Amino acid sequence: MEPGIELLSSRWDLKLFELLNNAKHNIYLASPFVKTYAARKIIDSCPKRKLDFRYINSFKLAYFHNGASDLGALRIFYDNKVKMKNVQRLHAKLYIIDDNAIITAGNLTPRGFRGNIEYGIILRDKTVMKIKNYFTALFNNSD
Repeated sequence: MEPGIELLSSRWDLKLFELLNNAKHNIYLASPFVKTYAARKIIDSCPKRKLDFRYINSFKLAYFHNGASDLGALRIFYDNKVKMKNVQRLHAKLYIIDDNAIITAGNLTPRGFRGNIEYGIILRDKTVMKIKNYFTALFNNSD
C-alpha cells in the first residue's frame, strides 16, 4: 500500500478485516470495549501464521456488567493466544497492523463496526512507528 493517509467513514471494519487478513508481523489492538462478535470476526480474519498479537482493554467490571464488553470476547482472544493487558484509563481506539495504523472512534463492537456513525483515518507513513512505540509503551506499563 502507498504511504499516506486514507479517510475512513462507515464500515471502517471492512478495511480493518482486510488489513488483518494480510498481516505478516504484528497486530496491536487497543479498544476499551470488545464484544464476542467482534473478537470472533477479528480472529477469523487473521492469517494462521504466528504473529505478535496484542490487545489492550479497559477491564472495568461495570463495562462487563452493563454489556458494553463481553467476557466471551476475552475468552476468544485468550484461547487464540492473544497477549492482553489492562489499562484502566484507556479511551483510545488504535488498530495497528504491520505498517498501517487505524485511528478511529469505533470500538470493537457491532455498533462500532456498523451501527454507529464513525470516522477515522489509516496512516501509512513514518508516523506508524511512533504509534507502535506508544502502543508498546502503554502495553508494557499498564496503570
